[in-house]
Amino acid sequence: MAQLRAAADEQLQREAVRGEDEAAAAAAYGDESSSNKKARAGLCGVLRERKVVDLARAKRRLVEVPYTATLAHTANALLAARVSAVAVAAPPGHWIGAGGSMILESDPATGAVRKHYIGVVNMLDILAHIAEASDEAEAEAEAAVDLDLRMAVPVSSVIGHSLEGLTLWTLHPSTSVLDCMETFSKGVHRALVPLESSADNVVAVELVEAAPGYRMVTQMDVARFLRARGAELAGVLSRTVRDLGAVNDAVFAVPAGATVIDAIKAMRAASLTAVPVKNPPRPPPPLTTTNGASGTSRRRGRRRW
Repeated sequence: MAQLRAAADEQLQREAVRGEDEAAAAAAYGDESSSNKKARAGLCGVLRERKVVDLARAKRRLVEVPYTATLAHTANALLAARVSAVAVAAPPGHWIGAGGSMILESDPATGAVRKHYIGVVNMLDILAHIAEASDEAEAEAEAAVDLDLRMAVPVSSVIGHSLEGLTLWTLHPSTSVLDCMETFSKGVHRALVPLESSADNVVAVELVEAAPGYRMVTQMDVARFLRARGAELAGVLSRTVRDLGAVNDAVFAVPAGATVIDAIKAMRAASLTAVPVKNPPRPPPPLTTTNGASGTSRRRGRRRW
């Protein structure tokens, strides 16, 4: 009986210890969950308080080209300014902007409209235009694409060749950084932001605007904003990419042996501005067996019993 009682007491003691461990684990999980909630709440608070115009004021003057500029001139402007996209400006009253937009620049003194931004062109639009020439050359059995001829067309003719370029994305200056991030999370890489706005009660994307000046805010600007506030956002920025659910298991890549034009076509079809280049896997070394007669040796493992 004493042995049975001792065994029972030992079992109760183990269960008590297990219960304490589970309670401690639950408390730790609760603290961690509470900490994550506080971190998210703090992050959202910071991102709601700061406005996208705060990011825009730190940017330099908008890089733009006239609607009559050739693609060659536009490509040179991209390289000279070290930017990935330029705004296309036209005289007011003659165009409908991309996506039906009406984004106008007015004179700061008189308020008279000076120009109309009809779209934004990036390098993918230019590459897609060249890829279309390759398709036409293949259909007509031509030997090669006349690149000089393709680059001589006006830039206004390639607006909207990429999916993002179908709309001229413009954000109201009072848009919060959080709402800006939501817009950018849908595949938008950049947006125009007026430094001053005559529109009231507008949140996020605008289609009609008249302002004396604009700036281009990009995804990279948002990333720099987050990095500069690392101390405030440490609860979120210290987490891993996988914890945030930002890992994309399906990665689109092109083989290293693909031609440039085929890579451009693939990027255009997938609406991607960049793709990784993948080397083919190395084949394993061949297994060879030799014998002593041919002047080589063959190793055999010693069998153990």
